[in-house]
Amino acid sequence: MPVPAAWINGEGTTMAIPLTTPNPAGAAALFLAILALCLCGCGGAPQPPSIIVITVDTLRADHLSCYGYFRETSPTIDALAEESVLFENVMAPMASTLPSHLTLFTSLLPVHHGIEGNFHSFHVPFRAEEGIQTAAQLLKGKGYGTAAFVSATPLHGRTGISAGFDVFEGTARPERRASETADRALKWLATKPEPPIFLWVHFFDPHALYAPPPPYDTMFQTDKDLLAFLAARGVDYKNPKALNANNGYDGEVRYVDDQIARLFSKLKELGLYDPSAIVFTSDHGEGLGQHNWLEHGRIHNEQLFVPLIIKLPAGGALSGVRRPDLVSLLDVLPSLAGALDLPLTDGEMGQFEGRDVLCGPPREASVFSQRSVSDTRHGPGENYALTNLKWKYMHYTKGRDALFNMETDRIERFNVIADFSETATKMKAQIDAILDDARSRAPALRKKDGIDPEHRKQLKSLGY
Repeated sequence: MPVPAAWINGEGTTMAIPLTTPNPAGAAALFLAILALCLCGCGGAPQPPSIIVITVDTLRADHLSCYGYFRETSPTIDALAEESVLFENVMAPMASTLPSHLTLFTSLLPVHHGIEGNFHSFHVPFRAEEGIQTAAQLLKGKGYGTAAFVSATPLHGRTGISAGFDVFEGTARPERRASETADRALKWLATKPEPPIFLWVHFFDPHALYAPPPPYDTMFQTDKDLLAFLAARGVDYKNPKALNANNGYDGEVRYVDDQIARLFSKLKELGLYDPSAIVFTSDHGEGLGQHNWLEHGRIHNEQLFVPLIIKLPAGGALSGVRRPDLVSLLDVLPSLAGALDLPLTDGEMGQFEGRDVLCGPPREASVFSQRSVSDTRHGPGENYALTNLKWKYMHYTKGRDALFNMETDRIERFNVIADFSETATKMKAQIDAILDDARSRAPALRKKDGIDPEHRKQLKSLGY
């Protein structure tokens, strides 16, 4: 199985901001990753491998043990990382569930696929158009059996994200526990679907409210290590809401980790684990008290940085590798296409704005992110961010812009825009160019259709 060939690069989609403790073995691992480049383009297996994608809603990278967290929240995910490529710095395009998942599955920014808020924002579903298809649609057209099991209303089938799935099962309730979703996925796997399959399993539990079931509800308690972790991130650790949120959140993460273990156990029993590609990631992070915000929706780092772990089929050259460069959720689909030699046409590949980050040395670029356009809880106007290795520029259409030095201020406390106005001007011009391009070609999805009253009620119960 080859390690990927080069893909389309959208300038301004990727760059690294280390938010975790550097790995002492990072240099050696990076050398191994670059050494594996000699395998690029060597030809693939006669039948493309199965692909399993697991997304955990609202999961911050820095709350996983394999990303340097001081608590053991993720033993199953840690074990997966040991046989995979772990990207240490990954940014979501938006801290909102539906737009970010659509970016993952289309390799298009929200301003380009047209969904810039959760379904309640526009009441218009995502619709495939010429040149825009989801991963499920692309893979179904290549002979894959496709199935999805999602855990919450923001990803209801009527949002359009169900396109291309032979089986798409959501929930009639606003959300359901990870164990219930795992049960549904395991039941489907027990039917022994014929490979290749594309399976997506989505867990919602770390999303507020943080209420893990026993024994996870008491698994993590406030101690000096938590206080130090929060203090280093500028959190008011004397605020009981912040402490309770972090402890409950970590319990939810550990609970989901155990449900993922059940899923992996079944995949191994069926002989699907080793020969499959497995992607583990999230749609966005969570505030948990940073910048005086517990939830998400804004454009601060703790809400945009997510985990990304990619296990290639057994025998692949990239295993146990950690990549320090920053990548985007935009990059997942083109990276899989390259690594797995997926039989996509030039026209299908032309959709991707991301780049293949599994082949080739790290390359400098920038990441574009935005706030959900309808989230008025965070103030009026549209907010955008552009991040590169050294700088993060925040553009507020109804407020004061900001510039942060990411080498010295990764938690974004000191606005230095007055001292580096030339840098700010250049980055603002890049944002303007991205938005001008989007306005010229994005689908017209601003009109509002009717929304089912029950769906509206469920979204409201989740805080939307």
